[in-house]
Order: sequence, then C-alpha cells, then structure tokens
Amino acid sequence: MKLLDLAGKTYGILKVLSRMPNDKWGNSLWKAICICGTKVVRHSMVIREGKGCGCRHGKITHGFCKGGTETVGYGLWKHAKRRAIEKHLHFYLQPEDIKVPVRCPVFGFKLQVNKVHAGNNSPTLDRKEASKGYTKKNIWVISHKANRIKGGASLKELKSLVKALQAYR
Repeated sequence: MKLLDLAGKTYGILKVLSRMPNDKWGNSLWKAICICGTKVVRHSMVIREGKGCGCRHGKITHGFCKGGTETVGYGLWKHAKRRAIEKHLHFYLQPEDIKVPVRCPVFGFKLQVNKVHAGNNSPTLDRKEASKGYTKKNIWVISHKANRIKGGASLKELKSLVKALQAYR
C-alpha cells in the first residue's frame, strides 16, 4: 500500500509540516501547525479531518480563542479570508491585524456582537476601497449599519449621494 504524502498540504485549519516516525503500532504520524500557531503531532486520519489543535474546542486557550469561543477579531478575520477566496481578492492579513474598537468609528455608538444575526451595532470588517483586497491599510472595523450604508460605493459616489440628499431637504 502506497503511503499518502501529506507534507505541505492543508486540511481544515491544519497545515502539515513533515512526516514523523510511526507510532508503536505502525501508524503514520505527521507534524502539523494549527492556524493559531500551535504545532501538533497527529495520525494521518486525524490530520485529514482538519480539526486543529483543539483550540476551537476549548481545550487550548490562546489569543484567538477564549474558553472555546472565537474572539470577535478572529471571527472577522476568518470570514474575511473566506470572502477573499470566494471573490479572488488579495488577502494579506493575520488575525492579530484585526483591531476591534469599542465604538463604531463612523457613528460613535458601542459595537456589540449579536448571537444570531448581525444588528446595526455589530462589528464588521470593511475594505475601505472595495476594489482592493484585504490589507492592513485597506481595512477597518465598523458597524454593520455603517458597512451597509457604505456598500461598495466610492467616496465620489457617497459625496454625490450626500449632495443629493442635502438638496432634497
């Protein structure tokens, strides 16, 4: 039976680094690194499940997961990474690049995570220039309300909207 080479491949939130010696029963072992930075040694079957080091299950506490729950910044980062892949955008962020303010920088009200659906005051990760990818200089965390209003509009388009609204009144 040919051994499947997992080195260099990613499964879920695990990236396989190298092959390790077999365990005492002859099962293949692999060294991998979790998305949180923790290195682990696991059987190939467990690696392919992609479950990580346990950080997402509360077994390990680190900066991106507290008591088994993702931090707000990590959740925003993870979803942005998925959107970048889906939309074929550049993604040059690490979880620690996401700084979640206490208040919305646009409207000034307190940001609050809602359990089920995003509310007006929920934090969202926004690309300042929608045509560009996710980089440190092109992102900020604003309220869901501010993000919806901004949409994919350019600054020029938003200024035109404000001008039209002012003229209407």
